Amino acid sequence: MKNFGLAALLSAVASCFSTAAPGGTPGVAEDLSGDYYFKNISMQQGLSHTTVTSIIQDRRGFIWFGTHNGLNRFDGKMFRIYNSGNSDLERNFTSGLMEDSSGRLWVGTDDGIFLYNPDTDKIEKFKDTPEAGLFMDSQITCFVEDDRGNVWASAEKYGLFRISPSGGKVERKVSTVGKPNIYKFFMDGSKLWISYYSDNLYVADTTARTEPKPSRDNLGEERFKGDVVHCISGDGRGNLYVSSKKGLFRIDIATHE
Repeated sequence: MKNFGLAALLSAVASCFSTAAPGGTPGVAEDLSGDYYFKNISMQQGLSHTTVTSIIQDRRGFIWFGTHNGLNRFDGKMFRIYNSGNSDLERNFTSGLMEDSSGRLWVGTDDGIFLYNPDTDKIEKFKDTPEAGLFMDSQITCFVEDDRGNVWASAEKYGLFRISPSGGKVERKVSTVGKPNIYKFFMDGSKLWISYYSDNLYVADTTARTEPKPSRDNLGEERFKGDVVHCISGDGRGNLYVSSKKGLFRIDIATHE
């Protein structure tokens, strides 16, 4: 496990904000070495709220911002706002965004999931068929699509769910009842890496309903015990990138170093 500097930090931050950039690979941090110019975007430019919870760029080039007061689409010049007053987005507090392989935008809110269809420019509430007594009617914190087209979503109070691409069948794979809520997660093959609203980094098997266990290094130590993990990503070459309060770390998934 290695600690990295500013260039790697920018790369990992970019991967956390953009799950599917045009021409890129979802969840893969790209090389951001070089000179960059930063411009501030605020409510003066049309952003609906100063608190931004999530950012992605879709395949059409639009940049989407999830905020505490609506969903924002930016075309490079102007914003278009989707909220409960002008669309079927019933909740203005948006907490997570993801574009799936079919081009739909998954919008997490403080009361479940909404889907945006770019072809019709319409938003509709996700109608799930969950396990008995389980509904994702709480805040959605993160989305990931796996290689089979299943969408994984973390919901506060309930845990981590897998949503089938056809029929909307919902299965709870990790429960957080009586535990801290899931903050972020990342998938690497059959491995699921999870951070909670507490300390440590956990790992679970996506093929079985097993309790996540603390991630350990090659010496068997819980490397992130007492540390708060903010973001998890991968580079597609067997490395896991983890940002935490202590810095940015690269972990070789095969050797755990």
